[in-house]
Order: sequence, then structure tokens, then C-alpha cells
Amino acid sequence: VLVVATVDGDDAGTAALGISGETALLCSAAVLPAFRRRGVHQALLAARLAIAHERGATAAALKTVADSPVERSATKLGFARTGLHRRVRRDAPQPAREQ
Repeated sequence: VLVVATVDGDDAGTAALGISGETALLCSAAVLPAFRRRGVHQALLAARLAIAHERGATAAALKTVADSPVERSATKLGFARTGLHRRVRRDAPQPAREQ
């Protein structure tokens, strides 16, 4: 499901929702810079949760960066951090040198 948020008739952001069994996966949210810090992301979260509930989902999950605005919005709606994944940057292997 694709959700589009509008503010005063202007598209402000979009977000996607997938449902598998009883679990909703909230993903791919984006808010245009001019509409940030105005509750658009939280409204997109709430709308997707309502749609998921209407379609029978009893659980929801999302992936975000720790301590980000997205995580703060999700926390306001009752989400809790269940895990933390750290990324390690590894340089690409260098080609072997001829001797």
C-alpha cells in the first residue's frame, strides 16, 4: 500500500506498507524538506498503522536509524527498539598484483 500525505492540497510525503500474515512492515517513508518538522512523518506512520489494523495486522515493524527523527516519531506511537545493528565499512578487496 502506498500512502501519500498532503498539506493544504500539496503532496508532502509518501510511505509504503506491506502486510504478511498478521504482521505489517512499514517502509520507505519520505517527507519533502519544506514539510519536515510539521508532523507529516508521524501522520504517515499513524495512517499506515490504521490501514494495517483494518486489514487484520496485529503487529507492526519498521527499520530505522537509532536516535533519528524517524525513531522518535515511531516511539511516540508506541514502537520500541528491539535490536540494534551496527554497520562496519569494509574496503573492497584490492586486485592481486602481478609479480
